[in-house]
Amino acid sequence: ANFIGYVIGFFVSYFLNKTYNFKSNNSHKKDFSRFLIGMAIAYILNLIALMVCYRLFNIDEYLSQLIAGAVYTLSGYVLSKIWIFQEEKK
Repeated sequence: ANFIGYVIGFFVSYFLNKTYNFKSNNSHKKDFSRFLIGMAIAYILNLIALMVCYRLFNIDEYLSQLIAGAVYTLSGYVLSKIWIFQEEKK
């Protein structure tokens, strides 16, 4: 159930970001492939932030998860803004 929810959320996030947040007119092939890569990068940054906070700095596990979630959200937004949904040059 968790996996199915994540997959549905991923596709909903892609379509809402493409359509409403960044209003991209690029092809789905270009935007979706970049979205996959970008969200994988954001996820890796999330894991790194979680490990650094919890294991290196001994921050409470719940606060570490909150910080890592913020890293994921911010990195996903920045990647979407500057690379994933960037308009194709004519």
